[in-house]
Amino acid sequence: MQTVTNQDSAAVFLIQLGRALHEAGFAAPQLEAALAGVAEQLAVPAQFFSTPTSLFISCGAGVDQRTHLERVNPAGIDLGRLADLEGMLDRVRDGRTSPAAASLEIATLASRPRRYGRKLTYFSWGLASATSAVFLGGSLREVAVAGFVGLVTGLAAFLAERRPAAERLFVPFAAAFAAFTAAVVAQAVPQVDVVLVIGANDVVNPAARTDEKSPIYGMPIIDADKARTCLAIKRSKNPGFAGIDNQLYFMDNTLMVFGDAKQVVQGILSALKGEGGGH
Repeated sequence: MQTVTNQDSAAVFLIQLGRALHEAGFAAPQLEAALAGVAEQLAVPAQFFSTPTSLFISCGAGVDQRTHLERVNPAGIDLGRLADLEGMLDRVRDGRTSPAAASLEIATLASRPRRYGRKLTYFSWGLASATSAVFLGGSLREVAVAGFVGLVTGLAAFLAERRPAAERLFVPFAAAFAAFTAAVVAQAVPQVDVVLVIGANDVVNPAARTDEKSPIYGMPIIDADKARTCLAIKRSKNPGFAGIDNQLYFMDNTLMVFGDAKQVVQGILSALKGEGGGH
């Protein structure tokens, strides 16, 4: 009959600890270093290799070495659980907590419910998305759209948690939905009243969208020509890097102002404030 050695007990603990850290969201280098530190504290020769879905743990030396393969499905990043595991990990490495006590703590953390309820977490998805739009200088409409995208993405995340097979589709679905929503909003929103173009050339040339023979056809541009009025400030109508005329500057809804951009803008601001008799 085989007897359970201290090294066997240590190996069981390292497997349990490695799985817990992996599921909590530890990055591979951080996970491998943490397990190596614990193995050193336990005086167990061991090597570790982590991938996104598996964990290899080899304990022992020479011909006595045994390798364990653990298939792991990351449970998503839980910052509260992650912080608790890091605290426990430090105590184990310092010798303040025994492997037996740490095993009980790992089991308790695994069964502990989320610190925040589903409703609050769901609301946080939308709030985080909306505040990102505010940080990036978005308008009220853009903030609302961002919040809506965040809420739908959060709903998809909750549904994916219940079905492991659907979890693999979460990231591409969220990206596709965000792109689709942005495209729909871009087409549905009314035209802006005024666009101010300062010095730009090829990046606002509608030929990139309308002229298949143009060397810049297909290049992403700012659709300044779709505004009701475009005010363009340049020193001349000379072509840009592409060496072609900018169709925008010859359109009926474009007003050209030639001169130093700083002086022109200051003149416009003064006129809007009613200074200097501007009109």
